Amino acid sequence: ALDNAGGQLTREPQTGDQTSRAARQLDGQGRFGRIYFFSIRSDAVTRWNVREIALYGVGARRRTIEFDIDKVNVITGASGTGKSAIIDAIDYCLGSTDCRLPFFVRGHAVAVAVHWVLGDSNLIVGRKIPESGSGTNQTFVRTGKNLRLPNTSEGLEGPTNRDTARAMIEKSFGIQDTDDPAVAAKSEKGRATIRDVTPYLFLSGDIIISRETLLHDLHRPEKARDIKATMPYFLGAVNQTSVLAARRHRQLEAALGRIEREAKAQERSQGLLTQRSIALLTQAEGIGLIAELPSSDASDQLLLDQLRGIAENGVLTPASGDSETRAVLEEERRQLVSELQTLREKRQMLRRTIREAAGYGTAVSGQSHKLKLVEHLKLGDGRCPVCDAENAAGLAMAEQIQNSLTIVAHEVLAVDVMRPRLDDHSGHVENQIGSRSGRLREVEAQLSGLL
Repeated sequence: ALDNAGGQLTREPQTGDQTSRAARQLDGQGRFGRIYFFSIRSDAVTRWNVREIALYGVGARRRTIEFDIDKVNVITGASGTGKSAIIDAIDYCLGSTDCRLPFFVRGHAVAVAVHWVLGDSNLIVGRKIPESGSGTNQTFVRTGKNLRLPNTSEGLEGPTNRDTARAMIEKSFGIQDTDDPAVAAKSEKGRATIRDVTPYLFLSGDIIISRETLLHDLHRPEKARDIKATMPYFLGAVNQTSVLAARRHRQLEAALGRIEREAKAQERSQGLLTQRSIALLTQAEGIGLIAELPSSDASDQLLLDQLRGIAENGVLTPASGDSETRAVLEEERRQLVSELQTLREKRQMLRRTIREAAGYGTAVSGQSHKLKLVEHLKLGDGRCPVCDAENAAGLAMAEQIQNSLTIVAHEVLAVDVMRPRLDDHSGHVENQIGSRSGRLREVEAQLSGLL
């Protein structure tokens, strides 16, 4: 059935001795919300209809199938009479890579054309039919008003290739963003093309009876991704502006990630720059190019300025004895190594203490939960919770349990108070280790320069 009132092409098995054709008038709307089925979405919603399908044979022969506009056209007939070829013919003229027309159609026809209408606008799309194999690249596209299908295949006008024909059909149908430079990447998945329209036009017999596939070509992995990606566009959930904005957002996120990676790399290189600059300035001080060693907290820019000044001015002062400088640096290095050893031992003890405190806290918390079960027995009145009789021994045991619960509660509180302090102290020790290690690297760089 071909629904020219706003539905789908459906392939249904029919039987009968003769091929008959009937039409049933619908409401002429065929709408669902703002979107028309069998419509190509654009900002101004429109609906294209198939008026004629022509199969051209050799010797100026032509077989034409005419359809009524704004009506449901039902085509019935015996098996093998060519009903299924209607969907294949329309799909082929919409730029399909493969030609799925039946072999008996290929054997008798050399070309096929589909005549689309929208008010006064007309669109004729034709293609040559190969005898076997995939579809040909030779396509014919013509747009205008009051057009008619030619009598022979030689009369088809507007010869072009398949890709150009797809672009022309998309422009006529109102599929946007095809000429937008921001989305010119042909390999980008999810880009709306004329080939993404077919799931909303066709409903073949194998899809109708399928329990797993809902739309035409959705069972093909190479098509399923594009169908899912373009579904919001064709259903009207998004438009060209929102699609381009989302794509621009992804591009900006990628650019931001690249800038952040470059900033981190530059930060790492700045640390290496500081070490090398100090080493060079230490060598310069050793041979008398500068009067004193650079400060350990000097900025990279200041270090570079000192190096630039040495390169421009040359020797400024006579060489000073490097033995005294080396002795000072060696003494500082020994102190730093000793401090680092002490700090590392303290860090190891803190880690062990934190682990033990965590284990002790877990055990004490478990005991506290167990002892709290006695609260549900309400033993404070000295009566048995089973027979409600007074029991002095039970009262004594209840008091002991309550005392134990109080002790455990204090221990839990102590663990909760000490754990944050231990964590803070551990973080402080880690910072000290990092600071001393950085200074040790600077001192070793200066010593390397002197040596």
